[in-house]
Amino acid sequence: HKADILIGTQMIAKGWDIPNVTLVGVVLADIGLNIPDFRSSERIFQLLTQVAGRTARGHKHGEVIIQTYNPDNHTIRAAAADNYHEFYDHEIKERHKFNFPPFSRILRLIITDKAENICIRKIESLKERLKDIKTSQPLTIYATPDFIPFKNDLYHYSIFIQGSNPDSALSALTKEELKEIKIDRV
Repeated sequence: HKADILIGTQMIAKGWDIPNVTLVGVVLADIGLNIPDFRSSERIFQLLTQVAGRTARGHKHGEVIIQTYNPDNHTIRAAAADNYHEFYDHEIKERHKFNFPPFSRILRLIITDKAENICIRKIESLKERLKDIKTSQPLTIYATPDFIPFKNDLYHYSIFIQGSNPDSALSALTKEELKEIKIDRV
């Protein structure tokens, strides 16, 4: 009991086992829901349920207080109720509606360059070439700047390829092009 109050960012979620934790407050719990990624709800639900699991270990009673601007959001509601099934049922319907995984696969091609205009030129050229390829299954292809477009002195742009087999689009690229692209399979 040298310290009875701990304040930090994600310290409980890191997996520390602090037996006397009986109250956890989560500030701005919904901020991660605004990230443009279909997995953001899943990440927030996981974080909130993990935080809740850090309280009340052993014989002690625990409590979690969630501060949110969106108390009616399905992710926040399901996490607050510790209701995995409610979260899953809603999430799987949304993913089916928009053909997100597991109903499709997504391939992300990341292009970086020190000059934004060159990065944009590369991404647009690549997007046009990919749209012209013939595959046995239809693909959805779109380009966008990354959520944080400038980091580590480089501009970051991505092409997302969505379909049942987005890897088939890689056959249109040369070995030199593939060396310049970071590939993320979602």
